[in-house]
Amino acid sequence: ADPSKAGILASKPIWAFHAEDDSIIPISYARNTIQAIQKAGGQPLYTEYASKYGYDHASWTPAYETPGLTDWLFAQRRSFR
Repeated sequence: ADPSKAGILASKPIWAFHAEDDSIIPISYARNTIQAIQKAGGQPLYTEYASKYGYDHASWTPAYETPGLTDWLFAQRRSFR
């Protein structure tokens, strides 16, 4: 994601997952974007998998097994303005 869009994303429910050893998308992209969203007043959730687990670009595999993810996802509501 583009950190310059943090202001737009700050009001959105976000739970990002990223593997530290991702060989396709550098971990700095996720870290910088999450940090920018936080600075813009957002409260994103962020789960980072250490290199020792070897998930590379497949962080969705453990993400799907994250306790509470489904409950969190279905608890989100769109706000109409």
